[in-house]
Formats: sequence, C-alpha cells, structure tokens
Amino acid sequence: IVNTLDATSRQYDVNIQAGFKYKPIMDLTVNGLFGIYYNYNKEHLFIPGKSDKTIIPSIDNYGSEDNTVRDGVGETTNFFYNVNAQYTKRLNSKDKINAMLGAQVLTSKHEYDGAYARNTTNDYYQIMGASDKLGKHFDGYLEKWNWMNFYAHADYTYKNQWQASVNLAVDGSSSTGEDANRFYMYPSVGLTWLGKGWKPLQNTTWLNKLNVRAEYSLTGNSRFASTMGMYYYKAAPYQDLSAIVRANVPNTQLKPERNASLNVGVDVAAFQNRLNISVDYFNNRISDMICAKPLSSVYGSIPYYANIGKMDNNGVELSLQASLVRTRDFEWIVGGNIAHYKSEIKSLGEGIDQIVNSYDGTTMVTAVGHSPYEFYGYETLGVFTSQAEADEAHLMVDNGNYFRGGDMHYVDQNKDGKIDGSDRVAIGSAQPDFYGGFYSRINYKGFALSADFNYS
Repeated sequence: IVNTLDATSRQYDVNIQAGFKYKPIMDLTVNGLFGIYYNYNKEHLFIPGKSDKTIIPSIDNYGSEDNTVRDGVGETTNFFYNVNAQYTKRLNSKDKINAMLGAQVLTSKHEYDGAYARNTTNDYYQIMGASDKLGKHFDGYLEKWNWMNFYAHADYTYKNQWQASVNLAVDGSSSTGEDANRFYMYPSVGLTWLGKGWKPLQNTTWLNKLNVRAEYSLTGNSRFASTMGMYYYKAAPYQDLSAIVRANVPNTQLKPERNASLNVGVDVAAFQNRLNISVDYFNNRISDMICAKPLSSVYGSIPYYANIGKMDNNGVELSLQASLVRTRDFEWIVGGNIAHYKSEIKSLGEGIDQIVNSYDGTTMVTAVGHSPYEFYGYETLGVFTSQAEADEAHLMVDNGNYFRGGDMHYVDQNKDGKIDGSDRVAIGSAQPDFYGGFYSRINYKGFALSADFNYS
C-alpha cells in the first residue's frame, strides 16, 4: 500500500497585519489593528486495488470496493479589527492611573468540500470522473462565526504599593440562538499588592518584584458552532444520488456558557530578574454549560444542544524561569511549568444524571459527580482461565449464550447474571493528573534559538 497509493496535500497560508498609532495629546494614545488570515488546504487520496490485486476489496451495501478515491478542499478566512484609546496619567511619583476603551471584531468563515468514490476504470485513472456512481457521495460544511467585543479597563496604582483594576466587556456573537440575546456583559475586578513598594523591601537589591494578586471575573464562552442554534442540512447518499437532509433540531434560545472565576497568585523576580517564579490557584464555576440533551425518540437520533450543565474546575499551577548564563551578547534561559486541576460535573439539567456519547468508536460518559468525558465501558476481572471458572461465574451474553473459557471476564454490575449495556460504567478519565511544559532559549546578538516541550 505504501508504495502504490497516491496521497498528496497542498496548503497555503496568508497572514497580513497592519496597524496605526496616534497620539493626539500627551497622555492619550489611539491604536488600531487590522488583520487578515487565509488558509487553503487541498488533499487527494487514491488507494489502488482494481489492477493491482495486492489489496483485498471491501464489501458493503453498495457492493465491492476495489479501489478508492477521495478529494477534499478546505478554506478558512478570518478578518480582525481592533481600535482602542489608552489614557495614562502619572499623578505624582508614586500614584498613576491607566484607562483604556476599545472595540474589536472578528469574522470567521470555514468551508470544506469533500467527495468519496470507488471503482475507477483501473488503477491508472485516479479521478472522481472515472469512478462508479453507486456509492459515490459528497460531504462538507460551511461554518460562519462572527464576534464583536466592546471593552473598558481602568487601574490605579497607589504609592507604588497597591494596584486596583476594574474591567468591563460586552460580547456578542452569531452562535447564539436567534431568539436569545446577542450581547452579554462581563465585569471583573482585581487587586494587587506590590511588595517591592513596601518600605522594608524598597532598598532590597536581590529582590526585583514581589506581587500578591487576586482577581474575580465573569466571562462567557460563545465559541461554539453557529449550527447549534439554527437549521442546517448535510449530504446523504441514496442509491446513485447524493441528497441533502436536515441535520439538526436547533435551539433558538441557546446562549453563551458562563464562567465565574477566582484567581489568586504570587509573582517573584529576583537577582536582577534572572529568576522568576509564579504560583497560581484558580477556581472556576461554569454555568449554562452546553450539552447534548436527550430528546424524545420522535426526533430520531438528531442531537439537541441546550444550556443545562454546571461544572466546577479548580487547580494550581507553578511556573519557573531562570537565566542560567547572561553576558553582554549571550543569554541562556530555561523555564517550565506544571499544573494540576480537577473538574467535576455538578448538574446536567433536571432529571438527567449522565449523558453518553460516542466519538470515533469510543464511548464517553459525562455524569454528575464525575469528570467530564470519562471512558464508558465494561469493567473486567481478567480472562476466564478455564471452562470450570466460566461455568462457576455462570454469566450470560446478551445474545443468550454463556461465557466460555478464554473469554473476557466482565463484572456483572447489577448482579442479574447477564452482561449487557446496563453493566457499563465509567472506567477512567482522559484528564491528566499533571500537565505543563518546559523550554530552553539561547539569545546571541539579536538571534534566538529555542526549543519547547509539552507533557501531560
């Protein structure tokens, strides 16, 4: 297969940014930024088997598949606009006020068109036009997501020892349901103690920074598919035709997920900023979480998404950076971070204890009191090592047969003597115990070489 199949991929990226900066008066600055991002990706795959018989044909409802041809084209186009005004005023040598007011817009369009076909005339003809009509189908999507944000920020530094901040954001996106509000308001407040401004530490030479900070914020997540709140259609093959069918039951009241977040942290810089350490604790309470809600069977198997979930998320993170070698022209920096967090589902809506979904052949469960998206399946006790052991367990398969020696020994969770779907349980979480990364960077006369690693 490796020597005979034909697989190609062509990808192009365009990224353009332009901005301006204008200072009408001494303490006021007006900034603007405009950006364009475009990505084009074309892929082709041909698996032979018509002329070269080294590959066994597959057989399905459309008959024998001797060779396969697949083509796909994806395009992404993003436009970004941001304009803001920033006012900074130093009242005296120790007090300062900083304020910002701005707006930003992001428009995003993702389009994919793909086709799948079989049985070209022979393995030399590797195009869609030479394939059979039977079993040929087309697929794709057109996803548009638009977002607008107005924001305001103000902070005040008092005697180089305290800094208080307040923020306000107003977000609107196209992904919310057509009968829901388009714009939502999200405030936040923060307070930082600037330890270096404390009199006993002001003349300390080895300590460059000691900040203790706390922030409470409300944020929203509207970065979900616009198709959840409106009707859309998808392709479906029917005999030798390619048809379209309605693909969803929309929720016209769908709104952004809401996150109430508390963050407490300490930042330390020492030895002429050659050593930097940060420790953070965060606690997030997520409400209006979007979940696939079970529906009456009259709707078929079409998913319906609603703001029915609640989840708590809390954890800690440690970050460290050190400049091991620093000269006039050369610097070697190493650093990294490690984090641990825990998530727990608090609610999935009235009368719902768990939601089971399948992704690429893997069954996942989201259940109250557990982490989201845990693996869902049968708990095992090993293998029946003999027929006598299988007979003693006397477990029946859901088709009426009994387990035999050499079969997997599953746990009968409900003690009914039968292994079926009701015996499935959460058997593990994909959530890592720890995650983070580490890096190394070398700077020399304006040149830099870096290496980054992530782990979990």
